[in-house]
Amino acid sequence: MGALGKILVFVNLVFSLLTAGLIIVVFTTRSNWKDAYDKQSKNMAIVQASAQASETAASEQVRLKDSEVQKLKGERKSAEDARAKTQEDLQKAQADLKALNDSFVKNTTNSDAFTQELTRRKTELEALQKLLGERDQRISDIDLQMAKLRDEKVSYEIQYKAAKEKISGLMSQNETLTRENATLKAQLGSTSSQTPGGPKTVPPEDVRGTVKQLNGDMATISVGSDAGVNVGNVLQVYRLRPQPEWLCTITILAVTPNEAVGRLAGPKRIQVKPQDEVAATILGR
Repeated sequence: MGALGKILVFVNLVFSLLTAGLIIVVFTTRSNWKDAYDKQSKNMAIVQASAQASETAASEQVRLKDSEVQKLKGERKSAEDARAKTQEDLQKAQADLKALNDSFVKNTTNSDAFTQELTRRKTELEALQKLLGERDQRISDIDLQMAKLRDEKVSYEIQYKAAKEKISGLMSQNETLTRENATLKAQLGSTSSQTPGGPKTVPPEDVRGTVKQLNGDMATISVGSDAGVNVGNVLQVYRLRPQPEWLCTITILAVTPNEAVGRLAGPKRIQVKPQDEVAATILGR
């Protein structure tokens, strides 16, 4: 075999090794994306189950409060009926007392008997007045309880609607994340197959920083190569206040020891502001 044949055999061996390396890198990278996607789907299922449980609990509380309101309405009606009867008895007693007074004036010979009967009627009248006052107080207490239950019912209805809106938002966010995950996997597969220089490194999980400056879709962040960030890394951009919110991703294009510049991608990239958080992962690998 001549020198040219040996050179061709060596070149063929080198290309075979490079091809095998690229195949291994593409398989490993896609497996990592699948694991991350599976974990993200499980976490989203847990959040949806929690929101569904909150919605169910709020609905049950609303139903219980409605039942209590109906019960109190029945008690209030019974108390009002008893009050009306007591009022009727009081009026009857007052009429009897007046008749006795008239009879007492006309029949002075039976003054002792009339006096005793008058005293008895007065005692009954005072008892009826006391009973009427107690019934009025009971009705007032029932009205206060009904007002409180109405307020609690409104509160639980608000919680129920908030739980439904939360579930709707989570479902929408899950669909968005699923679409973006598919896009990122496609981009990663395309980049891995076209770049002969090997895979892009994955940043350490503890990478944390903030957005320092924005210029259109380009952003400068406060972490660089000293923290393990490299060109091609994809970091997550999110916000913790006033409420936790995932915004988009940033693909690193240039790195210095203490800073990095990347391109923002995602439906909420236009909402990114300086001081928003940047991390390698939110849910964990």
